[in-house]
Amino acid sequence: MQNENPEKRVSIIVPVYNAKRYLDKCLSSLVEQTYANIEIIVIDDGSTDGCGEICDRYAAEFPTVHCYHKENQGAGQARNFGMDRSTGDYIMYVDADDYIAKRCVAEVVGIAERYQAALVDFGKVYMLSAKNVFEDTDKAIRHFQSPQEIRQISGKIRKMIWGKLYQRELALSVRFTSRQRGEDACYMAEILEHCKSMVKYNHCLYAYRAYQESLTRGKASIRTIKRELGRYQAAYDQADSREQQEEALRQTVRYCQRTAEDIVYRGEEAVSRKQLLLLKDQMDKISHVNDAAETTHMLIGKAIKTSQVSWANRTYKKLRNLFSRCMGRIRVWINYEYNLE
Repeated sequence: MQNENPEKRVSIIVPVYNAKRYLDKCLSSLVEQTYANIEIIVIDDGSTDGCGEICDRYAAEFPTVHCYHKENQGAGQARNFGMDRSTGDYIMYVDADDYIAKRCVAEVVGIAERYQAALVDFGKVYMLSAKNVFEDTDKAIRHFQSPQEIRQISGKIRKMIWGKLYQRELALSVRFTSRQRGEDACYMAEILEHCKSMVKYNHCLYAYRAYQESLTRGKASIRTIKRELGRYQAAYDQADSREQQEEALRQTVRYCQRTAEDIVYRGEEAVSRKQLLLLKDQMDKISHVNDAAETTHMLIGKAIKTSQVSWANRTYKKLRNLFSRCMGRIRVWINYEYNLE
């Protein structure tokens, strides 16, 4: 973008916890930004693997890097800590094991200034164990100019806090919870409620190491899915207004979408049929809610069809999944990276 405004300061907040293997790549991608007016706030959240020394080295070498050390309280509290010390007109969150393109800040600030947007959601590449999944690559720009427009498409916006640029007032209007899981989704749900102007920029500028997370987390068990769906159903039943009911339905759709994508992206459709059927039963009831619900319903249906294969194909899929996980471990071992533009 040519209309970037270097007078606008950008605060990049990076919570760090035991990400030594990837931290150098993350921080180097930040200090090499073509946009000059940035501050990089790095919070060492009680790391025990030597991340603190790497953070201190970058802070000593680069004046734009400000390093803080604190006891471990989780990524959400670390981000709150960083927000309290930020001075930027815009705020961006980057995870310590991810990285961004060199022109990322320059491009998204230019977009935000051109459209006077409080939020810019830009494209990502998900580095998975079996393949890379690209999101939003056609460089199209869509401007949503009212809370009503944003509410209509909120179900299609991934509830990760990274891969977005926030106007300072908007970012600071919401605090992260102390939850260890799901704090991103809670934060983004409130952000979208407060947001009055948003731009969707379809250009992959953020690299997310999804394969690392997929190696360490297990897929949702049947008990977990039943518990979560029961919780959302209870929220719907106890709602006092139509707006609260609609929000409970949106949360249900988001949960089903995240869980189904996790199964599909990890290539485990053949061994996760029972989980998928639970999600399908729920989506059968609410697929009419919005476009995101319909898309999620179609994703689950396609995954179930994929799981209905012959014994030979199912065996092949299991072997393929095993190979994919092995390749994921190899990629982690060799510090696999994708070169962003």
